[in-house]
Amino acid sequence: QTAPRLGEAVLVLLGPRQTEYYLCAQESEGMDCATEIVHKMLGASREAGLRWPTGHDSAGIVNFGNNVFALTKHFRLIRYKTFGFRGGVDDGGNMYKVRSFCRVVLAMLQIINPECFCELTYGQLIKYCPDQRDLSTPLDGMMVPAVERLLNVNPLLISCWACLFGGVRDPADERGIRMKQLLGASSSRALRVVEKDWLLEMAKPIAESRFPVGPRGLAAA
Repeated sequence: QTAPRLGEAVLVLLGPRQTEYYLCAQESEGMDCATEIVHKMLGASREAGLRWPTGHDSAGIVNFGNNVFALTKHFRLIRYKTFGFRGGVDDGGNMYKVRSFCRVVLAMLQIINPECFCELTYGQLIKYCPDQRDLSTPLDGMMVPAVERLLNVNPLLISCWACLFGGVRDPADERGIRMKQLLGASSSRALRVVEKDWLLEMAKPIAESRFPVGPRGLAAA
């Protein structure tokens, strides 16, 4: 995009959903508003006073997760004049973005403190990760270390895989049974099932795809 002149802001549409963004000059009302929002976010962060938990006590980790979740929700409510984050209410899309950010923070905690989730159940951990369709709920009652031994996957990423595997779950089955079978299967068997479903999806017109933008769209293009 052409850079706007001093004091101006240009509305641009980006991405497959043509999301509106303002491309602002360095000295403009738009940039002033964006800067003010950042200041408000920094102020809220300082006021929250979050600290990395050092142990793996479940109460301390859950308390940290709850505080990160609350702070992230607050970020999305911050407004200055007409500017602010898209959404800002407790709708599905907004909560997906909140949980995505929380997962990143928990991944950073995991790097600092690799044993931090060892006393949590998967159900406690998934509260802070996006799993909009509750596809990984069959694992909720298991302890996180047991889930890691079963699947050999970082527990923060299981809901991503569950979303992909969810596409091959038979709708007639009781919710979650097919998912649990796939998650418990050997990786080669699970991948064959997903591959078969993927090939069937690839044969459909783009308009019918459950993934209109992404690997399918790129492959078809």
